[in-house]
Amino acid sequence: MRIDAWDSVFVRARRRDVHPWLADLGGWQQWWPGLRARPCGDGPWAAAHGRVQSVVLWPPGRRRPPQRYTVRLTEERPGLGVRLRYCGDLDGEAEFYYLDEPSGCVVHYLVRAEAGPEAPAARQVAQPAPQAARVTADHRAAARAGLNALKDRLEAGREPGAEPDPALLADQRLAIAEYRARVAAEQGCAAANAAAAAPTASPEAG
Repeated sequence: MRIDAWDSVFVRARRRDVHPWLADLGGWQQWWPGLRARPCGDGPWAAAHGRVQSVVLWPPGRRRPPQRYTVRLTEERPGLGVRLRYCGDLDGEAEFYYLDEPSGCVVHYLVRAEAGPEAPAARQVAQPAPQAARVTADHRAAARAGLNALKDRLEAGREPGAEPDPALLADQRLAIAEYRARVAAEQGCAAANAAAAAPTASPEAG
């Protein structure tokens, strides 16, 4: 039973400020409503660094059973996002990534997973289509609650309508300059390769 869910939220903060909150799996329960986590995994290093967590996630405002799974941090891209592996009631991959906006960034969440026969909704509903819809709806509601709570934490103390943080604008100008430099370098390399591959014209016979 395939589960595909996605959501996003705009946050008036820098990507570098958002990233630590999502890269610290053990800290999710401090701000994500309805989520409880404890360390587990492949030995003391994984547990000590919080890269593998056993998670219980309750859908908000519903008398529904929680979803239970292990979350493993499989890739961390500072300032860009994190990739995750889920195993349990949801079995698959998930990702948080961040894209700049003029006065902040958008935090995106994607999950692509299978809901096995042990998933709470699967145990309660007989038909595959309603199972998928129920599990997806529960997970999406919980993810939306988490994204909104993250936004509230990061925007605490900011007045609505206030000017963007100067540090955020400086970060974005730097990111734009770095992107343009990479594009120019790639275009120059492509032009050089094309010139090198072009056939050489033979001299005309006299």
